[in-house]
Amino acid sequence: MADLKTIGNSVMCALIVGSAAVWLKVALRGINRQPPLELVPQQTVPWPAVPVCATFLVAFFLPVFVVHWASPLEPLSLAKVQWSCLAQVGQVLAIVGLLAIDGPLRKEDFGCDLRNWRSDALTGAAAFLASLAPVYLVTLIQTQLDWRGPDDKHLFFKILESGSGGALLTWIAVSVIVAAPVAEELTYRVLLQGWAQGQMRPWQAILFSSTVFVVAHEGHDRLPLLPLALILGYVYWRRRSYLAVVVLHGLFNAVNLMLALLMRE
Repeated sequence: MADLKTIGNSVMCALIVGSAAVWLKVALRGINRQPPLELVPQQTVPWPAVPVCATFLVAFFLPVFVVHWASPLEPLSLAKVQWSCLAQVGQVLAIVGLLAIDGPLRKEDFGCDLRNWRSDALTGAAAFLASLAPVYLVTLIQTQLDWRGPDDKHLFFKILESGSGGALLTWIAVSVIVAAPVAEELTYRVLLQGWAQGQMRPWQAILFSSTVFVVAHEGHDRLPLLPLALILGYVYWRRRSYLAVVVLHGLFNAVNLMLALLMRE
């Protein structure tokens, strides 16, 4: 019977093959002079610059404040995960609440039109596969150049290695698969990029929001997360779908969590 690491390696190989298949389809569309994704008709969001900046700053620094406030706790503990999850819920509430103060909220501005939810979910799944090859390639290059050591892991993975139990795994799964994608995509794609697309060219808005997104993460994760952020930005620009980017981000985190569990010592 195969051990867990062998299963993990097999899963990773299958995912890379799937990623290559998606990129092959993108290349074929490029040869036929077709974009990877069709552009959905969309209007510029009406949010003024000052409320957007104020809302973003609150959403950006709220997790930092919560984590700092919870710093007396054990660094590798279940409580750290729970407070992080609570901070992500706070991000969502802060963004919706502060934007509601400025004026009426429209679901179109949040990319929440669910009439095409099936195609949006499939788009997110396909884009997730596309993100794997460049992210893993950058990670491999980092490792080969000794820019990333064996201890350079996400805090949650360190917590998972230091403890065990169903409650710990459940909280980590909820945080990375559900809470983080919902909060971060609302912050960086819907709020920041959605507003920036009305102020600059689409590629500039994507680069802007992607740069802020990677800077907000830990140093050793920034380079690998850049291609993921750019793909997230491209999908949101072309589809204006909150669901698509949440599915993409959630699948990416879920697969990385699964591989971490399968391939840990």
